[in-house]
Amino acid sequence: MKAQEIIDGNTLLAKFEVPNWELLNSPDYVGGISTENLFKAVSLCSNQYENLKYHISWNWLMSIVEKIESLNDMQTDIFSLQGGVCGFKITSYRYYNNESFAASRIDATWKGCVEFVKFYNENVLNINLL
Repeated sequence: MKAQEIIDGNTLLAKFEVPNWELLNSPDYVGGISTENLFKAVSLCSNQYENLKYHISWNWLMSIVEKIESLNDMQTDIFSLQGGVCGFKITSYRYYNNESFAASRIDATWKGCVEFVKFYNENVLNINLL
């Protein structure tokens, strides 16, 4: 993956995980962002996207996987294939089915999450599929 692709993907994931991140820029901000997401929100507000670590941290990335799974009828699966290929699958009984592949589990999972969030932002938010 290229550096800009990683930054763009991590930024997308952070905005999905912390949808109210822009509150930090408000002079009336009095809380509302959890401590665990505060660093991510500060990174977004200060345009320090390189601080986002979804592509290298399972702790960060699994918070995205868990949020996806918390959506209506979403299921995920991380798997390995012969030849050193790893995959990540997200499915919904109604409208979404996608697999992504890479040389490592974290790369495949990261790619799958980025693809899902793009779909979610373009489709689900606008027509309330969930």
